[in-house]
Amino acid sequence: MSTGHALTPQYEKAVKSQADAERRRGQRPNDRKRRDAAIEAYNQNVMNSGMEILSIRMKGSNTPIPSMMRATFIPPAYLPSTAPLASLSPITIRELQLEMPHRGKYVALQGISSPIRPPATDFIVDSLVEDIEGEAALLTLHFQLDQD
Repeated sequence: MSTGHALTPQYEKAVKSQADAERRRGQRPNDRKRRDAAIEAYNQNVMNSGMEILSIRMKGSNTPIPSMMRATFIPPAYLPSTAPLASLSPITIRELQLEMPHRGKYVALQGISSPIRPPATDFIVDSLVEDIEGEAALLTLHFQLDQD
């Protein structure tokens, strides 16, 4: 994919990944890991990020290296649900569909990892969560500043 700009391979990969996700709208992900494997992958990612930052700092640099770049594609905003919880029906992680709002539904989650703020981000928090069936997924919260 060429955009005519000098983009890093990581950014081009993120753009391609987003385009792939849009093509899969309404589908259910088929690449979920078992709970134990998800926790192991999450912890390994946290450790690798920490080692990368430590290596940079030991070399005396405060500049993040390109592999620490994170591209986030936030869809257009839509109004939040104001329905009472009692009027909503439960849904599990396995039932969630890509790129779709799930109106009239809620998913009950509990954290199974410590939340982290990824390197070079100010308004993002990641945490591994599981639902009532023990299905695990990465939950990423994006905090947006007031637009006023």
